[in-house]
Amino acid sequence: MDGDSLSQDSFLTATYLRVASLSIALYDFLETAPSTWRYTREQWNAPHKSVSFILFLLIQFTSISTLVVSNVGYFSSRFTEQSCLRYYIIPSVFKVMLSMVSQAILGLRAFNISRRSKFVGWPLSIMFVICTTLEGITNLDKRTPVVDPEYGNCRGVFQISQQPVGAYVYYVVAIIYDLVITAICMMYLLRYKAFSNSTLFSKFIRM
Repeated sequence: MDGDSLSQDSFLTATYLRVASLSIALYDFLETAPSTWRYTREQWNAPHKSVSFILFLLIQFTSISTLVVSNVGYFSSRFTEQSCLRYYIIPSVFKVMLSMVSQAILGLRAFNISRRSKFVGWPLSIMFVICTTLEGITNLDKRTPVVDPEYGNCRGVFQISQQPVGAYVYYVVAIIYDLVITAICMMYLLRYKAFSNSTLFSKFIRM
């Protein structure tokens, strides 16, 4: 349908943004590759794999995978309706997985900064489950596969009549989660700065 096709201006704008994001990601990957390799090798040979190391591997995998599958769907021009039907939801699934891993890392950091307080751990766990569930529902539910008739790419789009909540809720939930985590970390770090020596505070900063 004509309504499923992106205008030329929209397509070019989205393309430039995607190329820019890929360039930044590639630069960051190459710049951090030596230290990433050293850290991975040290942790891999350790007797016990820490939760932090497992989350580190997951964030690496999900970040790269999300960029790859999203841009394959966008830049490829050979999708058919059948192939798009099998593919369209994959970028969104990886997007939700990436959010879950990154939010788990933030939550673990806040939990550690609170000195593993149960009064922080339990509310954070409940908030994590609620937020990731909402993000999954608002990002995956009611998506429709669309093959652009002009560019031939595959997109999963929302039909407004079927998804009245709107995809923006996904970002609102993510922002609220990040703000709460940031507030918890700042509260504890300021408390440590006020009542602890500078050496102890510096250790918490590096945590």
